[in-house]
Amino acid sequence: MSNKPQLAIVMPVFRNHHDLQEAAQSIIGQSVPENFPIELVIVEDSSNDGNRTWNKILEVERRIKTERSSIQVTTIKRARNDGQSFARLIGVSKTDSPWICYLDVDDIYDRDFIKNISRHINEFAGPDTDLILCNYKITDTKNNSTIIHSPKDICGDSPALAAENEHICDSIGIVHSRKLYNRIGGWPPFLLSGEDDVFVRRLINSSKNIEFSEHFCGTKFVSPQGQGVCKRRFDSGLYIMLNKEHVDGANGQYLDDTPASEFFIDTATDTEYERRNLNMYTYSLVRPRNI
Repeated sequence: MSNKPQLAIVMPVFRNHHDLQEAAQSIIGQSVPENFPIELVIVEDSSNDGNRTWNKILEVERRIKTERSSIQVTTIKRARNDGQSFARLIGVSKTDSPWICYLDVDDIYDRDFIKNISRHINEFAGPDTDLILCNYKITDTKNNSTIIHSPKDICGDSPALAAENEHICDSIGIVHSRKLYNRIGGWPPFLLSGEDDVFVRRLINSSKNIEFSEHFCGTKFVSPQGQGVCKRRFDSGLYIMLNKEHVDGANGQYLDDTPASEFFIDTATDTEYERRNLNMYTYSLVRPRNI
């Protein structure tokens, strides 16, 4: 039996070390088939908190190596904060697995997620399958309520058409092949919000065969008070938190040496915004830097 990982889990972490243990436990406790080894890549995105987050990551790494030595672990400490999208880009670049999925540090996997997805890949997926979208739960931590999110119900008979106007899936519900990932060029770097929508849209539009898993992959936790409101949008119709740190500092959002702020518009005064916003195939305008 080959020990080469068949599935990579990429986990970006920024300061949120309090939730790391629970997220890691949901991976440690997985019912992983022996013929489907996995790898975990944790990317610490320069939390700048006195190494509290990084020390917690090292603690988790030691624990996994002790309790689940079959899970290969890679930890990365970045010197500069570039946002969650870029952290995932870095994480994927450090993996070799033919299949890739994602877990945010404040979310958890269902115990049988790996078992179910390995069975789907090995027994049900067709030869051209390169994208699997999974059901998951969304829990509102403020109101203590939970809803079921089903990409299959949203997509209906036309995933590409649905992706133009609907939020199909968060990162927790995505399982894709490396070939599909390379085909679309990876995560859109430096997008500070809305990166899931752009990424999933690209995956759907470039996929040769999309399949849906009705097993629950896990739970995404959301807190309404943490959702930012911004009246200025990037011209692709995606929310971007615009401040000095993001424009002039770590994230360095530029297009042909033009500051990204030049591409922001005021939705209240720009009468053409809504028309342009209908084009949901827009790629990120920012220029990726060398990894």
